[in-house]
Amino acid sequence: MSPGCHPVQVPTADWGWDLPEYEFFPGQLTAPLSALEAHDLPEVLQAAEQGFEPAPEAPVWCYLPAVWPPEARAWVRDRSTYYLTETCVGQEPRRRPWSFFEHFDFEEDTNRLLAECGVSARPTGRLWLLRPPDGYEAVAQVLGFLFDSAVVDGLDATASSAMVLHVVTDLGTLFAGDVR
Repeated sequence: MSPGCHPVQVPTADWGWDLPEYEFFPGQLTAPLSALEAHDLPEVLQAAEQGFEPAPEAPVWCYLPAVWPPEARAWVRDRSTYYLTETCVGQEPRRRPWSFFEHFDFEEDTNRLLAECGVSARPTGRLWLLRPPDGYEAVAQVLGFLFDSAVVDGLDATASSAMVLHVVTDLGTLFAGDVR
């Protein structure tokens, strides 16, 4: 278990199992897998026009879609391709798609970290989209605020149950329009 991570069930974490897929354009539900990365998918580009952007995949934020206010999140089928850059001494870096096993390991590691933080496993095959609260132009700005706020409050800003609870509180404040 990660240092500072004591499992507690986070009552406000909800992956929206009953939340239907958001259709940003006709035909999305039958679209094939794509070689595009998530941020380049047509449905994600169209979602951006409505203020949504892909949720971060960094481990410290793995729980974010589950605690983000439901009215400011959506999901689409993840038909994107994830890439790995391999480097060898004396050779140009090579970019290749993740294998099935690499993707499985990533999901397994993420769900293990979520469990340590008191958040249930995330649904597979979803590309989460988040809309920032009023006063923020991008989710990255919100993440900066959440990170800084955690540090100011004495937290180690890593994925932990304490960080999840801190983020839940701060997101409630941000989405209520009361920015500190």
